[in-house]
Amino acid sequence: MPTLPTNQALDAILRPRAWPKLALPLAAGVAAALGAGYAPRLEGLACLALFLVGDAMLIFAANDLVDEKADRARRALEAHPTPKALLDGVVTRRAMATAALLGVMIVLTAGQALSTVTGQRAPTALAMAAIACVVVYEFAPFRLNYRGGGELVEALGVGVVLPLFGASVCGAGAPRALALLLAPLMAVSLAGAVGSTLADAKADAGAGKRTFAVRFGAAAAARAAAITVTVASFVALAVSLLGRPSAALVAIALGAMTGPVVRAARGWDGESAAGLAAVKGALRGSVQAAWIAATLGFALDRVLLQVIA
Repeated sequence: MPTLPTNQALDAILRPRAWPKLALPLAAGVAAALGAGYAPRLEGLACLALFLVGDAMLIFAANDLVDEKADRARRALEAHPTPKALLDGVVTRRAMATAALLGVMIVLTAGQALSTVTGQRAPTALAMAAIACVVVYEFAPFRLNYRGGGELVEALGVGVVLPLFGASVCGAGAPRALALLLAPLMAVSLAGAVGSTLADAKADAGAGKRTFAVRFGAAAAARAAAITVTVASFVALAVSLLGRPSAALVAIALGAMTGPVVRAARGWDGESAAGLAAVKGALRGSVQAAWIAATLGFALDRVLLQVIA
């Protein structure tokens, strides 16, 4: 008789502490639709919650399965090893593979159900796009997480697919305010994706990965990420000149983070643990600030435009 998973195993499979990375772009999409005059239905919000859980399960389970070799190499380099569910025996490979497949089913179910609720095909297509991002990122024949370009795939999924799925909850396609900001939001998501690989550059190289940090060096990758955040802030500023208050808030948020990000990246030699923590913290803060500012801006767009008028 199969045993029920323990709380520790469930935590390793569901990874709730990582949900904000997915929830913020989804919330921004919902806010963009609200700002454009669309209203969500309760059933749509339930589909959104289901999608969030399923997408998280798929992403993290697939990554743990594919990265087991890299995780072993990383653990050999760590003075204080990071807990890993597979390596520590908390979850079996079979259970993790089951979680990934269940995640696929949940994401597809949420997309199809949302299409039924809204009468639009977009949610189903976007659910399939979310799954495709994971497949291209993790699995053969693409396996871009190892072959190179995985950061771009992650940025596409987080910066484009997720906010568009959030907007589809309200039956909206791509609200103008969201469409105008997709480029800077994807750019800052790209910077965040690059930042998440900096600490693992040596282990990733040993496992055969070709991340940006492996190919060009962690210090160069950090500086490139800082430049990307800077460019994203200027693009958001340019969009704000078209009369979009939401873009102005994003430009202000990113502008405030540009200084700390650039200083941290320029001051890091690629080796210092303190410098690495500063770079990762600044990049993480930039990503979070951008999505929070976008969410607030989208929600207030109509009100602010009326005030301006």
